[in-house]
Amino acid sequence: MSDVGIGALLREAREEQGRELSEAAAATSMRVTQLEALEADRWEQFGGDVYAKGFLKSYAVWLGLDPEPLLEKYRRYVQHDAMDPLALTAGPVTRESRSEVPAWLLRFGAALGVLALALGLVNLVQSRTPAPAEPDTPAAAPAPVASPSPGDEEDAAAEPSPEPSPSPTYEGVELTLAFEGSSWVSVTVDGQSRQEGLFEEGDVLDLKADEDIVVRLGNAGGVRGLLNGQSIGPFGAPGDVRDIRFTPDGFEEI
Repeated sequence: MSDVGIGALLREAREEQGRELSEAAAATSMRVTQLEALEADRWEQFGGDVYAKGFLKSYAVWLGLDPEPLLEKYRRYVQHDAMDPLALTAGPVTRESRSEVPAWLLRFGAALGVLALALGLVNLVQSRTPAPAEPDTPAAAPAPVASPSPGDEEDAAAEPSPEPSPSPTYEGVELTLAFEGSSWVSVTVDGQSRQEGLFEEGDVLDLKADEDIVVRLGNAGGVRGLLNGQSIGPFGAPGDVRDIRFTPDGFEEI
């Protein structure tokens, strides 16, 4: 988790306006759990920076906030775009020049070597001399192990074990399109024309359907997707026009 204060700003703005998360979810087509993640700085739940920034921008605009300072804060403290790899080295690495060892130091080292060899021979002789036998002494009895008191057992049983948070379940088709470049888009949901228009870099389009979603992309190379929690895309090369059908089982070009 990266608690950088973005979520607190979003939550304070919503509460000052007297709005509920359910109202924001209906207006932005986002899940309540996604909005809760935004307000808690839980960015890892969005499957990547492009989706996290898109949701952040959409929510900030709905709250009437300028999204750019929030996006810049995200890039600086979560995505770390501003980090300069060259800053990791403050200057050139230098090596110390090797100086010749004085002759007296070599002689001193040789003398120490002879002394160490003599001490080693003395220790070897002493180690081979048998030591006098010592009388047998009874082995110390093992210390008694304290059994837990009934009160300790009750306290351990009273502490609940943490439960893992459940994974989100998907019914039908849930599709999020994140735009890394400008693209014209036409959307059909369950056979009904939903919307069409031009989306810009950083925009996010959240869609839901019972059976299928058909999308025409004017710039398939600039669009990524999140289909029922699985990251997919881009859907072609920059400038390619693609018609893609999304279902609960996956997606295919048509």
